[in-house]
Amino acid sequence: MNTELFDFKFLFFSLPGYLKAIHKVTSAVTVKHLSSRSISEIPLPLPPLPEQRRIVAKLEELFSRLDAGVAAVRRSQALLKRYRQSVLHAAVTGELTRAWREAHPAPTETGEALLTRIRAERRAQWEAAQVTKRGG
Repeated sequence: MNTELFDFKFLFFSLPGYLKAIHKVTSAVTVKHLSSRSISEIPLPLPPLPEQRRIVAKLEELFSRLDAGVAAVRRSQALLKRYRQSVLHAAVTGELTRAWREAHPAPTETGEALLTRIRAERRAQWEAAQVTKRGG
């Protein structure tokens, strides 16, 4: 291979698309048949060597940024998992609502007393509705 015409990394990035195009024009399922005419009809871009190197450098920069982004997402996922565990722990131990409970002292009414009061209020509303229905 003439390295004065091709940068190896450029070929690495460009050949998969070229091979895909070749695969599209070949016939048969198990053994592909490829004519030289089919190959010659598939365009393989061949920019000048300095342009190939510039393209490779840009692709490597972008892949590097992509890798950094993936790593950042993985770190964020790990932090989010720890945060969720922390919030769940705080909720279960009561730490999550401690400040609110201190600012809003517990009512003196017990749960049983509250239920009795609600039932009495609903009964009174029902009786008032019955009196209104009877027209009286």
